[in-house]
Amino acid sequence: GSGLETARPATQATTATHRKHFIATTASYSSVSPDTKSVNPDYTKRENVSYFDVYTPPIVTRYGEVFWTMMDAVPLDADVVAKFKGKTMAIVGYEADQVRKTENGDVSMPIFWQYNHHYIAHLTGAQSTVKEVDEESFRASEDSENGVHNQERFWLPVEVVTDDKVGAAPADIPTYQVFSEGNGGEYRKSYHGYPRGYAQLIHSPDTFHISPMQIDTHNRDHDGTAFVAGPLPKSAAVQRENPETSGLLECPCSDRIARSIVTAYSTQ
Repeated sequence: GSGLETARPATQATTATHRKHFIATTASYSSVSPDTKSVNPDYTKRENVSYFDVYTPPIVTRYGEVFWTMMDAVPLDADVVAKFKGKTMAIVGYEADQVRKTENGDVSMPIFWQYNHHYIAHLTGAQSTVKEVDEESFRASEDSENGVHNQERFWLPVEVVTDDKVGAAPADIPTYQVFSEGNGGEYRKSYHGYPRGYAQLIHSPDTFHISPMQIDTHNRDHDGTAFVAGPLPKSAAVQRENPETSGLLECPCSDRIARSIVTAYSTQ
């Protein structure tokens, strides 16, 4: 059996990309007194603050597919790299979205087309990179709390040796940063800002990395602005009559996937 309530294949692919919008400054935040009441999404009114955008490579999926892997590294714009070469960037906020790139600019993907369950992103610099590691190394790391579900492949930011002693990061300044979201689709276009006196610091940033987990929930029979549920696996628990959300958000299992469970028991 197909495990779906209709035999009609959803063959039309959707292409999306994640856009991350970083707000940063060159100011040193180690000497500023924290002010926990000063979070203000209007960062244009903050002195010496600017922004830059980063786009992931395209993500192409079909209905019901889950995309979850570390994507190819994305170099930051050359002017951003040059501005912070040998210097410390203080990231005071960021925003994110899923978009389609068109001739008329970015178009936000309807949230009921692509559901981002979570993502883990990294900024690395001249003295760091992201590499794949075994599970034992991952579990022993400080970043193991960012592990999710039953993943079988693991990546970690690591420091690398460089001959550039002049441009080396001070001992108390990070050479990479992690940004992790696990709060579902509502993270999109939500401003993540820090109070004055707080920031994520990174020395000589030059590369962006991300491993998104997202589910294609786009019913190709309906391209309008309203959500209409598509075919679902039998195990989906959502109501069947006019569901308000897609049952695919539950990550239900399909009997299209063959499973082989091997185990052994012993008595004492």
